[in-house]
Amino acid sequence: MLAAITWFATADIRTSKAISFDEETRSALNGNDINNAYQKAEFAYALSPSDDRAITLGSLAYVRRQYQASKKYFHTTATSGSSLAEQAKVGELAAAAEIENESDFNQTIKQAGSPANNLKLAFANALINGGGLDTAGSVLAKDKVSNQNIAYAKSIGQAPNNLAGAQTTQEEAGSGFDKPAFTNPAYERFIRELITVPKNGNRDLSTAFSQMAIVTDSASRNVILASTLYRLNEYRAAESLAETAVHQQPAYRDGWSVLAAAQISLKNYSKAEQSLKVSTDLDKGYGYTWYLKSQLAKQQNQTKKADEYAEQAKQLGYKK
Repeated sequence: MLAAITWFATADIRTSKAISFDEETRSALNGNDINNAYQKAEFAYALSPSDDRAITLGSLAYVRRQYQASKKYFHTTATSGSSLAEQAKVGELAAAAEIENESDFNQTIKQAGSPANNLKLAFANALINGGGLDTAGSVLAKDKVSNQNIAYAKSIGQAPNNLAGAQTTQEEAGSGFDKPAFTNPAYERFIRELITVPKNGNRDLSTAFSQMAIVTDSASRNVILASTLYRLNEYRAAESLAETAVHQQPAYRDGWSVLAAAQISLKNYSKAEQSLKVSTDLDKGYGYTWYLKSQLAKQQNQTKKADEYAEQAKQLGYKK
């Protein structure tokens, strides 16, 4: 009997302290102190694990760019069967998209299944971030274009295989702009970052679609869209399309350059070096390639080379 009393008292103390850490987590978030919030959330979860605390940790880990930890915490809830499982599936997919493991990303997509209606948009954006454009398009295929967020994600998913559909989606968007509502405060912070449409993102896409409609070959269309997505910071989607383009046309200089640009932004420096070598071999007089070579050298702290390549780009007429 005494042991049971001691156990329940200990459990009560742990729960009470976990709630206190929850409050400290919220306070840190209000002050935009992400690192402190994460630490307090870890304490709360260790004392009293729960699905909502796991989602909070997954969200904060994502913002801290600790994607393996984020995926782990989201997965805990995604497989729990709780009411928060659907939200956690989107979080897990978003974290998986940031990890350089294509097979793991594809496996996460399969495990996630079909998203709940109120999470389709976030799900599609996570897919785009991981380079899964086709799947993103199918997720939103039957959704009405009620705001520009949906138009952004849906049209990107459609564009590679259904340019006319992508253009129609953009036209249907009009000037309305809304964001879907989420109820969990910590998760909302994460998810709103995930679904934010870049300023003028839809306008940039519409311009790209018009350019794509003029050209006749698929590789060129893919490079046009990849270049636009790169400018919109959708680096993995850009990388995926550029890879497709250079497989279609191995001697396509612009395809290799866009691919290298995306790889540099993704910090895939060894792959970027290979792409830039091919691009340079194809055309040593292309200034943009030399500019990218300077950016890569700068990232690798090769200051002298970076300056030399930048000067070469300038001599060839390249201007930022």
